[in-house]
Amino acid sequence: MTQCTLQKKTAGSKQLKVSIITFMILLCVSAFNANAVISPTERAALIALYNSTNGDEWVSNHGWKTPPLHADGFAMPGTEDTWHSLYLNQDDTMVARIIIGSNRLVGSIPPEIGNFADLNYLSLAANQLTGSIPTEIGNLTKLTHLSLNGNQLSGNIPPEIGNLINLNYLYLNDNQLTGNIPPGIGNLTELIYLYLQNNQLSGSIPPDIGNLEDLQGLVLRFNQLTGSIPPEIGNLEKLSNLYLNNNQLTGSIPSEIGNLTRLWQIDLTSNQLSGNIPPEIGGMTYLRYLTFSDNLFTGSIPPEIAGIADLDTLELDNNQLSGSLPPEIGSMTYIDTIDLSHNQFTGSLPPEIGSLTNLNSLWLNNNGFTGNIPLAICNLPELHWLRLENNNLTGPVPLEITNLTSLYNGSNDFRYNHLYTDNDTIRTFMNQKQIDGDWESYQTLLNDELAVDFKTLGIYVYNNETWTRIYRGADPEKLCPFGTQIAIDFGTAFGLYVYDFGALTRVYKGVDIEKLTGVNENLMVDFGSTYGIYEYDYAGDIWERIYKYTSPRDEVIGVGDRLVVDFKDAGLYSYLSGTWDRFYVGVDVEKTVPFGDNLAVDFGTAYGLYLYDFDTDVWTRIYKGVQIEKIVEFDGKLAVDFGTAYGLYVYEPGTDTWTRVYKGVAIEKLAGFDNKLAVDFGTAYGIYEYDFTSDTFSRIYKYSSERDAIVPVNVLD
Repeated sequence: MTQCTLQKKTAGSKQLKVSIITFMILLCVSAFNANAVISPTERAALIALYNSTNGDEWVSNHGWKTPPLHADGFAMPGTEDTWHSLYLNQDDTMVARIIIGSNRLVGSIPPEIGNFADLNYLSLAANQLTGSIPTEIGNLTKLTHLSLNGNQLSGNIPPEIGNLINLNYLYLNDNQLTGNIPPGIGNLTELIYLYLQNNQLSGSIPPDIGNLEDLQGLVLRFNQLTGSIPPEIGNLEKLSNLYLNNNQLTGSIPSEIGNLTRLWQIDLTSNQLSGNIPPEIGGMTYLRYLTFSDNLFTGSIPPEIAGIADLDTLELDNNQLSGSLPPEIGSMTYIDTIDLSHNQFTGSLPPEIGSLTNLNSLWLNNNGFTGNIPLAICNLPELHWLRLENNNLTGPVPLEITNLTSLYNGSNDFRYNHLYTDNDTIRTFMNQKQIDGDWESYQTLLNDELAVDFKTLGIYVYNNETWTRIYRGADPEKLCPFGTQIAIDFGTAFGLYVYDFGALTRVYKGVDIEKLTGVNENLMVDFGSTYGIYEYDYAGDIWERIYKYTSPRDEVIGVGDRLVVDFKDAGLYSYLSGTWDRFYVGVDVEKTVPFGDNLAVDFGTAYGLYLYDFDTDVWTRIYKGVQIEKIVEFDGKLAVDFGTAYGLYVYEPGTDTWTRVYKGVAIEKLAGFDNKLAVDFGTAYGIYEYDFTSDTFSRIYKYSSERDAIVPVNVLD
């Protein structure tokens, strides 16, 4: 009995001993885990990041310096998993993620950032970091996410970033980075999103970018990238968003872009891209937003564009596109916005536009569209904006236009066409919808007109006692008639435009223009000594340089079929049919004025006023005496202003007769138009029309508006 009891006690003691040992082991394991620490190297890297970015001033830095503190001034080793924005790996021995976005980090990224061997996620976005991206960042080969966007980082993108072969997300946008996109970016074959926008990156888009076959978002906009779009971009068949806008890209769109069949949005706005829109674009059937505005695209809209049946937005404005609108555009029935303004489109508006029943905005202004407003356009129930101004639309406005009840009041434009109505309902409706509330008084044909630049008030033409404003906006620098058009130089920022009976078309934007003159149907443009003189054929839209040397030019004028240039001390030259001929060198010329097919030249008071005959190479002096202030031709005569003291004279070469037609108030400007003479006596007295035959002055304008220029516009046949 006693023996049995003893045996039971011995067995129970063994079980207790085992339980105690098991408990001690678990306790030791638990204690070991509680004291797990990251390596001294990684801890030092964290402290370097904190100190380099002014951690004491972070919005949130809890845990980093929670007492008790270690000798290094930070919370004790083993507490790093409690530090704000840090995430350790599974066994708490290495830093796996650092996410300190929008936390007021100020300073630079330390090179120690490359010491986190197991780091897979790094975000320092939306802070105030400066300096460059350290090359050591290329050590983080396990990184899948890198966000440094929204800082003030500068310098180049380090080529070592190409070592991050596991990277899925790279956000370096909204900084001040410069230099090229490194070719090593093509090593990041796991990349899904690449955002580099809003920097100052330059150079070309590397063709290696075509290696990123898993890429879904490529955003390079608002940089200074140059060169062409590489055809390798067609390899990115998973791409859904492509933003290359607001760079300096040139060349044409590669046809390979048609491979991007999953693309949702493409924006190429504000570059210098040229050539045709490739028909392959019609294969991008998922596309919803297509924006190619503010480029140099030419040619027509390819009918294949109708293949993008679900397109929402089509913006091709401010290019040099031409031809007529393809009727296939009517199949894009989900489209909300079409902007084709400021191009060179012609022809009538296709009735198929009436099929676009979801259309909200239709901008067709500043083109050369002709014909009537189609009835079909009047059946678009969702239309809020309709811009048709500055075209050559003709005929009566259809009554059906009053069906467009969704048009916003005061937000649409029908001006500068040749439209009319005698229906008060139409008139009231259109005035209600029209910007500034008046469309009808701006409908006109141009014939034998006087064009006047009233500075900020706009450019007006005068015809048959009627003033019509043809432009109001940026203050132009120069006006020049050529053929039956007007060339208007709005300066480097806006470019050179041609006004052609309703349409205002930009034909050049770039180097500053010094002088303009018309030679018959073409326009001669002097871009200065560095770039030379060009001849522009408006009908063919062709620029041809006819002179490039460093010689400065005093005057550049058209005389009949030829161009006459005053090269100062180098003399007067005539350009005709590709040949330059010097026909005078000597006394400095003060003024040169076309006179029929010949030339009137003022050599100043000492030498007088001469007529030069190009056919006979004969100079004839017609006047020597009082200094001449202004000279213009009108109706085969010369009008010469000798100043307030002596008056305005008309010279008839056939009779060699001078006739004083006015003496009094100082004359500011002269222009011959419609076989008469326009005389500007300044804001106090106004503009007068002078008929030499009847010796009659008639005031055609008197207000306080200042005038920059007065030029004649040729008769429209």
